[in-house]
Amino acid sequence: MFETVLFWVFGIVVVGVGTSIAADEDDARWLLIAATGVLFLVVATFVFAPRALPTGAPAVNIGAGEYQVAFVYVAGDNVNVGVERESSRLDEGLYLFLYQFSKDAFDGEIRADATKLVVIESGNFKKLQLE
Repeated sequence: MFETVLFWVFGIVVVGVGTSIAADEDDARWLLIAATGVLFLVVATFVFAPRALPTGAPAVNIGAGEYQVAFVYVAGDNVNVGVERESSRLDEGLYLFLYQFSKDAFDGEIRADATKLVVIESGNFKKLQLE
């Protein structure tokens, strides 16, 4: 998030400097300066912002390990799992993350009252178990 704000502020300042030079002089270097500022704004908007500002869509990939489950909801061929875990991007404590998996990814019964999600990974293959 910090990179996004930094690039936006820097881009706006550089565009402002380029515009200021254009108002005072007939030199063409203002175009290069303003274009550099616009480039910073584009990178901040289309590269950094999508990573820093999540869309709210459920995640579909999870790493190997054991996770604390808040809820399990089965809808058609999809299994929605609310996982409580800590986040390096947020403050201390547990946060709820929504994951959506296909029923085929699970080994065994899909229990709605499960309290733990175990992800076993072997190479590129992952199997999920709800306990």
